[in-house]
Amino acid sequence: MLAIVFGAIIAIPSTLEVPNWIEAMASCMVVYYMLFIVIFIVGATGFCVSTFRKYGVNYSYIFELEIGGSGLMQHQLYIIALKMLFIWFVCLNLQAIFFKFGIRVFSYPVRHVTDGVLKQKTGDGSITALCVLIFLGLVFNPYHLY
Repeated sequence: MLAIVFGAIIAIPSTLEVPNWIEAMASCMVVYYMLFIVIFIVGATGFCVSTFRKYGVNYSYIFELEIGGSGLMQHQLYIIALKMLFIWFVCLNLQAIFFKFGIRVFSYPVRHVTDGVLKQKTGDGSITALCVLIFLGLVFNPYHLY
């Protein structure tokens, strides 16, 4: 659903004087790629746990994990991956809306070289920073909230 919303955001013509919003969006996509890799690894770990449980592999002994109780369940990893994917999509959509319609929350100077000339313009990566902070909060969360 959120992917459809993202496609609609891109398809809406921009009426403001923001001609290079795609370049601005591309500049922050490296962070979104990195966060998507984290989501993929969590989901793939859930798949591996499900495969190990299906074939009776003692993965806690092999990887020297100290898992108490019923152990690490694959559905727990799937839930975490889906929550992270939802946050990722929401932040990606908000970042696209902010760049496309010229909304500035926190502007900072960005220097870049175009055609051998040093130019300065303002950038806004506040949603990207918010997404990274939410992911760090989920990873280093001392409380069991999910």
